[in-house]
Amino acid sequence: MKAMKMAWVPYVPLEDRLSRIDSLKTKIFTLGCTQW
Repeated sequence: MKAMKMAWVPYVPLEDRLSRIDSLKTKIFTLGCTQW
């Protein structure tokens, strides 16, 4: 588990992934709201 975490953390930080997914969801949600 720790070795796996160490292998992919430098690749893409978890916080960065989550923030990108969050911003993407917010954009999609805003688009959906403005269209209706």
